[in-house]
Amino acid sequence: MIKIFGGVAKGFTLKAPSNQNTRPTSILLRRKFFDSVQDLTGYTFIDLCSGTGSVGLEALSRGAEKVHFVENSKQAYKVLKQNVDDMGKKFSKSEISHVVMMDFSKWLFLKFTEINSEKTFLFFDPPYDKIELYEALFSFLEHNHFLGRVIIEACQQKTLKIDEFEKKFGPSIKQYKKGTSYFLIYEF
Repeated sequence: MIKIFGGVAKGFTLKAPSNQNTRPTSILLRRKFFDSVQDLTGYTFIDLCSGTGSVGLEALSRGAEKVHFVENSKQAYKVLKQNVDDMGKKFSKSEISHVVMMDFSKWLFLKFTEINSEKTFLFFDPPYDKIELYEALFSFLEHNHFLGRVIIEACQQKTLKIDEFEKKFGPSIKQYKKGTSYFLIYEF
């Protein structure tokens, strides 16, 4: 069971896709990150490869001004859309959420000027074994001079060990770990 653990929607339960292709973000990783940030008032939050939307919905619950959810899987998108709609209706947040079914790189290309700000958090959680997706994201952000913060979720067994990841993509400003999963925070 996936729940929102902070902000106005604390305790709200999310639905999850029935297939095994979507992996929920660890609640302990979410908690570590959001406890360090607390209030997202005035920020835009982007949840790429959203899955259930738990991270973006947590940001929405904690006051994000606008939240974009981008998911490529049809099955995950249906559940994501339902989670966003249900939470939006219950907590009057639907007008600041945008949910699209699209490849993240195409969405970034189309929306980059709108989201490129120091007041933007971009969360990226692709399938752990798809290193080429991490490479595509970093390449795009570096070439386009992204101004915000990026939170990367990866796995020491399926993606790269933290030191290997940082060697490939540069040093992070903060790390959060739970089991083999980790968040790395980057500032561009």
